[in-house]
Amino acid sequence: MGRITLGLGSNLGDRRAHLEDALRRVQALLPARPLRVSPVYETPALLPPGAPSEWDRAYLNIAAEGEGAMAPAELLAALKSVESAMGRDARDRWAPRPIDIDIVRWEGVAVATEALTIPHPSWDERAFVLDPLKDLDPSPELLARARRHPRHAPVWMAILNVTPDSFSDGGRFRAPADLEAHLDAIEPCAGIVDVGAESTRPGARMLSWEEEWARLEPVLARLRARAAGRMLAPRVSVDTRHAESARRALAAGATIVNDVSGAGEPALLDAVAAAGADYVLMHSLTIPADPKRTLARDADVMAELLAWFEGKLAALAAAGIPPARTILDPGIGFGKTSVQSEAILRNLDALAAFPCRILVGHSRKSFLRAISPVPAAERDLESIGVSLRLPGRGADILRVHDPVAHHRAYMGWSVVSPVT
Repeated sequence: MGRITLGLGSNLGDRRAHLEDALRRVQALLPARPLRVSPVYETPALLPPGAPSEWDRAYLNIAAEGEGAMAPAELLAALKSVESAMGRDARDRWAPRPIDIDIVRWEGVAVATEALTIPHPSWDERAFVLDPLKDLDPSPELLARARRHPRHAPVWMAILNVTPDSFSDGGRFRAPADLEAHLDAIEPCAGIVDVGAESTRPGARMLSWEEEWARLEPVLARLRARAAGRMLAPRVSVDTRHAESARRALAAGATIVNDVSGAGEPALLDAVAAAGADYVLMHSLTIPADPKRTLARDADVMAELLAWFEGKLAALAAAGIPPARTILDPGIGFGKTSVQSEAILRNLDALAAFPCRILVGHSRKSFLRAISPVPAAERDLESIGVSLRLPGRGADILRVHDPVAHHRAYMGWSVVSPVT
């Protein structure tokens, strides 16, 4: 009854629908507990030399973790039956297929037969396996393996500001129809939707939790309704510094708290720990951001961040939030000059010293004015340029305003990136 991790992929027909169907069938095979499912990754097909051009179809890939009482050979046969029932033609291993299911790992089990090898013999060679796997198990070993791969891909965290005054998109979703259309557009590529109801731009008015919750509640209810019955809906993050907002959001279906206060509220940490949720720890000096208060200009910015995160991680562990559930955000633009923000991005891999996932929120930020003096709402091209470099610096999650454009650019980049 050890944990069983499967890799699932589809590159033919309605790929997302095939994955949803396969997950429901797998759940019936592994009924001991609900499946844990990673975000969806889209990757170019891995093909042999001389492959027909019609085989060149991008995959959607996920990892799923469950438990069941089957023996390995029995589970393999059952999974092959699922593939066959869903239209998989196994005659050519490289041809497009509606579904592909592999046993990647099995806790406490090793198998080496002609028909089956566990762990999967190439599990640690393929980014489309490593990236979703490390989302389910963000251990230091898996994080390091995923980040070393030249095709390490980020999870796109879509910014959803339900505020009238955010710096580039305030007031955009006043009408429910506008929100629905936006969610329809971003859900195919966003692994996380980060909902914020209080602006942290310079000069913003701080809200009470009651004011914040009045904005958050209907949006979270809408996201929960959209996710009902689905296994591949984006995870929901709530961007808040208020303990009561966090507690209510977690009860309403959020699974991540993005705390802009940098662990400044003990009651918020208690709420996260009690829910077993993930927690984004962001470095900042002031909330809202104050351009006049920054780290000293001659400071060693990475040394400052490393010391700050080390102290905060100890406090989080004491509060019941382990590193595996902690996501580090260096807080680009919060208490840093543009030069310091750029230095953080160039040296982001220093944060890999901690056994945590790394998130970067650089999208449309003011440091980009140094290279492009366009208004904040028009900085997506510059933001995309930064995004393409950050997975190679160790970023696991990228928080962006336009995940569709970022994802499309990443797919273009991946076509000419090294395969191994």
